[in-house]
This record gives sequence, structure tokens and C-alpha cells, in this order.
Amino acid sequence: MGSKEQPTIVILGPTASGKTGLSFQIAKELGNTEIICADSRTIYRGMNIGTAKPTFEEQKIAPHHFLDILGPNQRYSAAEFQKSVQKLIRDIKKRGNVPMLVGGSGLYIFSIIYDYSFPAGPTNSRRKELEEKNIDELRSMLQYLDADTYSKIDTSNPRRLVRAIETAGLHKVPNSQLVDNVCVLGLKPELSVLEDRIRLRTSLMIRDGLVDEVRTLVNQYGPDAEPLQTVGYREIIDFLDKKISLEEAEELINVHSRQLARRQITWFKRSKDIKWVNNYPDALKEIKKFTQI
Repeated sequence: MGSKEQPTIVILGPTASGKTGLSFQIAKELGNTEIICADSRTIYRGMNIGTAKPTFEEQKIAPHHFLDILGPNQRYSAAEFQKSVQKLIRDIKKRGNVPMLVGGSGLYIFSIIYDYSFPAGPTNSRRKELEEKNIDELRSMLQYLDADTYSKIDTSNPRRLVRAIETAGLHKVPNSQLVDNVCVLGLKPELSVLEDRIRLRTSLMIRDGLVDEVRTLVNQYGPDAEPLQTVGYREIIDFLDKKISLEEAEELINVHSRQLARRQITWFKRSKDIKWVNNYPDALKEIKKFTQI
């Protein structure tokens, strides 16, 4: 590669858009790539099928980072991710390799490419007070404090609500300048294509043992573990609790996945720096243009 310092390549997009497959194709082409997973759920051990985590065989294509680093009973924030990944990117470049950030967690990715400044963390007493409130109380609080954020986050996730309330009204340093030497690629298939992929993926997850995976996690960590309140897990928990049938759980996963995809697309629309591509040749063309390979 021609540049003195290796660039950072970013592949982002909504759930089921094909980010993982594209990252593998690029990694094979470049040969000296290390993949950093920017996903707020694949960091958790045991959450494999429901997060579409790369398999052990797939992980052999290139070194992977930020997979299986925590148990589902442990907390992790975007600010912690940012600090660790910024150091990791420097280390990867020192090795002469290309860091490739891949995922759909918009806050995680934007914290890196726009070098976000996070507000100071909340006090323990304030967080405890919020965590004792039910989800309807949290929704009402956030809608009153920050209606804009309320319209953009997953309001069925209590932890997201608590975090949003904690930071509502705090001074946020605007970050609109892309960091140097980064190539940001986005995948955004047509909604009809995305919906077909979501349905197929959900069907395969259930076939491949999602129910047993969720049962094991619930037995180990309990049904209220925060990472299990996300799409693909909370629906199967309701099935295990005999609240809904497996067919209903599958359809709800599809519905909630489509809703998640729309929220992710809305988030990514904030950026004018994303080069939207449709396939591998288009992505490689952008990377070659950027890196002067």
C-alpha cells in the first residue's frame, strides 16, 4: 500500500446488510487486515447465534478483536469502547496492518471516526435511582427531557433509556470533523431486500439452535441480564416463559429486526462522510482510490 501510514477502513450498515461478508472479502484481498468488531452485543460471551457472530472458521480469515470479551452480566459503555479501540488502532498500524472497523452500532463507530467527547459519567446513586424505575417511567422521563433522543433510540431497552436520561441536557461537544486517514464505507440494501435477508437469517438462527443458546444464557445469567433484552433474545425468553409460540417469537424477531434496521439507517444518515456501496467491487474501488494500492 502506498501511504506511509495504513488507513482505517470502516464498514457499517444496518443489521443483515452483509457487512461481515464484505469485510471477509476485503480482508482476503488486502491480506494484512485486522478486524475490529463494532457491535454492542458480540462483545458478550455465549451470545453467538442470536448476534450472527463470526464463526471460529470465519475468524481465521483475519485476526478479530472485541469478540467475547465480557460475560452478559458485565457492563460496557461506548466511552470504554472508544478508549480501547483508539489504542488498538494505533497498535495495529504499528504492526504494519490495516485496522478494519466493522459493525452496526452507530455510537460505537461514530465515537471512533469523529473522536466523540463523552460527558462525565453519572453518580452511582443517580443510576441506582433510575434503575429502580419501571420502563414506562423511564420512557416518560426521557420524552420530557430529550424528545429528539427518545425518537431515535430503542425505547424497549431499559439500559439505553437510563443512559439517555443520564446524559440529557449535559453539554455535548459537537463532533462533525472526520478523523484523518479513514475510509468509511456503508452498505444499505433496498428495504425489501433487507427484509428478505432478515427473515432468512432469523429462520437459520432458530434452525441452528437459538432456543438452546438463550436457554443456556438464561440459566447462567438470569432472564433480566441487560444484553438479553435485545432483539433475538427477549423474544425467545418470552417463548421459554410460554408467553408466545415459537412461530410468534420468530415473527417478532423479524419485526423488531426491521425496526432496528430503520433506526440504524436513521443514525447513519447523520454522516455525510459515508461512501455508500452496493457490492464488493464497488467497495474495493473506493478503498483503492483512498489508499492508492
